[in-house]
Amino acid sequence: MKAAGENPRAGAIVHYWLKYDAKGEVTLEILDGKGMVARTLSSRKVEPDAPPDDPDPGWDESERKPLSKQAGLQRAVWDLRYEGATPIRPAKLDSGDPKEGPLVLPGTYAARLTVDGRSYSTPVEVRPDPRVAVSREELEEQIVFALGLRDELTRLAAVVRDLRAVREQVRARGAAVRGRADAAPLVDAADALVARCDDLEERLHNPKAEISYDILAMPGGAKRYSRLAPLYSWSHEGDGRPTQGMREVHAELRKELDALAAEWSAVLQRDVPALNAKARELAPDFVVPAKD
Repeated sequence: MKAAGENPRAGAIVHYWLKYDAKGEVTLEILDGKGMVARTLSSRKVEPDAPPDDPDPGWDESERKPLSKQAGLQRAVWDLRYEGATPIRPAKLDSGDPKEGPLVLPGTYAARLTVDGRSYSTPVEVRPDPRVAVSREELEEQIVFALGLRDELTRLAAVVRDLRAVREQVRARGAAVRGRADAAPLVDAADALVARCDDLEERLHNPKAEISYDILAMPGGAKRYSRLAPLYSWSHEGDGRPTQGMREVHAELRKELDALAAEWSAVLQRDVPALNAKARELAPDFVVPAKD
């Protein structure tokens, strides 16, 4: 049975009042001292990372609630964190949470609410934890490192997203001409490109994992996504500059990710155009749109 009451969510609580139901999206942006957006909360529906029937849904997402657009007094809670990384949906992880951003540094921020084209701002002061005896310099070094890892995770997720989009287009077009004798060379080339996309995705993360334990149980173990994610979480969970070991692991993973991203760029710049050239000869409707 659910308890009668619950503790308030941790963070800065911002109340706002709407005279009428908002017609469009409601956003609450958190700006740092330089006017840069550190976090954005929105009324848009929060899509779950895993389907309802997932046997291992992962992190509890019950607090990821959209902002209310209804008339009346409403409440928004900023957890004092930066925006997290873009996750790979519905990829599994055995450790780490890419969606959780690092805690911001102590200082004065601005909460900017935008409703139907009009914006309203109020200052928010983030005070240092009195229990933490770490210099500002160390905290700044920590946040730079953590945000760099966050951006690496987002870059990795973007490669997987684009790879999947191209692969599905190639599969669909290959299925449309499969069985045609005159299109056999095209189908073979499409199958080869799909296989290359499969191989590249399997080196970026663990797409065949159905539960988190599969990441360690399957041959090859944890791939780049499952190695970056825990390093990212560890980098901002404590207080203090990153260790030399963290920096060395990050450098290694960044080098590997650079190589895989370059391999994907080669697929887009060479393999996809080559497939399209063959398609123009044999099946013009097959052509795969170029990615930006």
